Amino acid sequence: MKRICLSLAVLMAVLCLIVSNSEEAESKNLTSMCDIKVSGGQSVDVIIDGSQYGSEWYQSGTEFEIECEEEIAGIYIIWDKKTPIWTLASGGNTNTYGEKGFLHEFIEVENAKKLKITLSESARICEIYVFGEGVLPGWVQVWNEPHEKADLLLMSTHADDEHLFFAGVLPYYAVERGLKVQVVYMTNHNDTQSRPHELLNGLWAVGIRHYPVISDFPDLAGSLGQKGEDVETILNRALTLYDEEEVTRYQVENIRRFKPKVIVGHDINGEYGHGAHMVNAYTLMKALELSNDPEYHKESYEKYGLWDVPKTYLHLWEENKIVMDWDVPLSKFGGLTAYEVSKLGYNEHKSQHWTWFTKWFMGVYNGKERNKASDIAEYSPCEYGLYRSTVGDDVLKNDFFENVELHAEDTPVPTTPEPTITPTPEVTNTNTPDNTVEPTRTPEDGKNDDAGEMILFGAVILVVLALLVITFWISLKRKYK
Repeated sequence: MKRICLSLAVLMAVLCLIVSNSEEAESKNLTSMCDIKVSGGQSVDVIIDGSQYGSEWYQSGTEFEIECEEEIAGIYIIWDKKTPIWTLASGGNTNTYGEKGFLHEFIEVENAKKLKITLSESARICEIYVFGEGVLPGWVQVWNEPHEKADLLLMSTHADDEHLFFAGVLPYYAVERGLKVQVVYMTNHNDTQSRPHELLNGLWAVGIRHYPVISDFPDLAGSLGQKGEDVETILNRALTLYDEEEVTRYQVENIRRFKPKVIVGHDINGEYGHGAHMVNAYTLMKALELSNDPEYHKESYEKYGLWDVPKTYLHLWEENKIVMDWDVPLSKFGGLTAYEVSKLGYNEHKSQHWTWFTKWFMGVYNGKERNKASDIAEYSPCEYGLYRSTVGDDVLKNDFFENVELHAEDTPVPTTPEPTITPTPEVTNTNTPDNTVEPTRTPEDGKNDDAGEMILFGAVILVVLALLVITFWISLKRKYK
């Protein structure tokens, strides 16, 4: 009996060790514990206050010396509108960063207690965070470069259109289906403080992990349609603001670069009459006929080759209509629907919450409450039309990828851990940004979710209980033998 009890105790200890090792500790935010000094005595108060909505300007050559009693495993920098070239010196090594252009940039560090950051270009910094070893908090964005090839290319005009008029597309196809989805924006918002960051926060919240492509075309208020104007008038005025040829070349270059199997674009009427949306759709329609022409834009042809897009869907296109169901629960998001996940993405666009879009998308609009995507009748995010196809017409009319074969190397692998969405824990440390939703953890994050840990813990408990029952039964059998 003693031998059985001893064996049971050893087994329980081993199982507990397995469980504890499976739960890697979360990385510690060391920012407030570090001594950060800037050459020239410039203040760092603004860039360590935990808010992305303030920034400080630093000249080229500025050095930041960071020292911490605990070992540093990573640096997370929120640049303002332009990512500079910069160097990081640690442990006797100096590496150059910034070439990828990530506004939200995380860099792993070989455990060190002293770092030196040197700006090779002048730059404005919003925040710097310093982290120790462990699993990063969900709000820390570790971006991958844009895809080399895309299964789906989403041509959004503004930051937030991807969650509003294209609601459901990103969480469903990029995460639930595991396809390579690339987002391309026709305009930028560099004239504002918050919107470039809201753009990234929104994408991260819905599971996008590959950095978007953002054009040099500004968001021009003059392109917005006025009451009583027809589509032709609005489009013609918008084309005086945006150079038609330049935008068309931009569209062609992205088509050739990413070689998408499917493109999803805006309504030709600009949804609610927005001229920039119209320009995006109009130039896309032209680009689809030019992207396979070797005589057009030879520079991008020589760089990327030609491409004829198999399928293109336009929002609200009246021909070859297809209705998407964004109200089906998604397993990769813990039962949330694609529409509900898109609401989490739009929630990050706080500067836009005063607009009528908010009530239209997730409030009460024209006396009707929006609880599902199918509740939205005006400019419905569920309705598309197959504008152009080289693979035949849709029959089932419920999937952008009907009749489409993926790039051979891009076939998604089904055995990936499921991401979860949980609220960001309430903290008292001021070095945590004021995002209210923790982004989805996708397979590319490489971390097991809480559900998996609970399953493992439950299995261990069952094994231990079974062993206890067996031990008790054996002891009774011996006692009354």
